Amino acid sequence: MDYTILTTQCKGPLYPKDQCCNALKLFACPYTNEINDASTNCAQTMFSYINLQGR
Repeated sequence: MDYTILTTQCKGPLYPKDQCCNALKLFACPYTNEINDASTNCAQTMFSYINLQGR
């Protein structure tokens, strides 16, 4: 997964809602099946990475 769309468009400390939500949609929508698959840790890994990069 390439997180560049998130890390370049969604920047703190204010995290603009429109930019961040759009970036998340562009990033995550192609992977909806994988993210929603409860038998994997895809969603957990994705949100952990986003949280780490957002600090």
